[in-house]
Amino acid sequence: MIEIHNIKKEYNRGTTKVEALKGVSFSIEDGDMVALMGASGCGKSTLLSLIGGLDKSTSGSIIIDKENISELDARKLAGFRRAKAGFVFQQFHLIPTLSVVENVMLPLLPIKMKKAECYRIAMEVIEKVGLQTREKHLPGELSGGEQQRVAIARALVNKPGIILADEPTGDLDSKTGANILHLLADLNKKEKRTIIIATHDNKIGEIAKRKVVLEDGAVVSDTRREELRD
Repeated sequence: MIEIHNIKKEYNRGTTKVEALKGVSFSIEDGDMVALMGASGCGKSTLLSLIGGLDKSTSGSIIIDKENISELDARKLAGFRRAKAGFVFQQFHLIPTLSVVENVMLPLLPIKMKKAECYRIAMEVIEKVGLQTREKHLPGELSGGEQQRVAIARALVNKPGIILADEPTGDLDSKTGANILHLLADLNKKEKRTIIIATHDNKIGEIAKRKVVLEDGAVVSDTRREELRD
């Protein structure tokens, strides 16, 4: 369970104070698939980074599995991210000089694990995303969709309960984006991963179980797919 209580986030832009989030509150159940939607600048990416422990709120709390991550220091936040959260970004952030399997293995390196075991675990998730014949290729030898699959495999390799995706289809053509979306939906359905996607893509909003719309840093609607169909 993810509980978000009265989250506020302010930035200083020169002499101007910017309120990115204005008292956001809602909860997300384990195994849910949520689309955070809204126009650019509405606060959805900011909220995603707060849930993932990549940034800290100005006030309020985010409680995940009964732990208030808003109170954790940098070291404990790093441990939280390593154990519980996997990240997928619009830009794939792959290391160009490393092969597919080496990129996927990266999150396992801080763990004291033998290289052969790291390789085995990485290959398991590479197969899951359908790239088992491409494990020795460099990112530059892959299509955009394949690179995003590598990024998803890297997010899965630590077996996190939460997958956080920021515009995961934003740099992909419509067909490739649809394939990535269905892969994420499949992970949610079959493995009960909690998936939270920040996006302006209506197709993601249509396939997610729940759609939370933000506007000017506040939640303006929160609907489940059954309600959307009605």
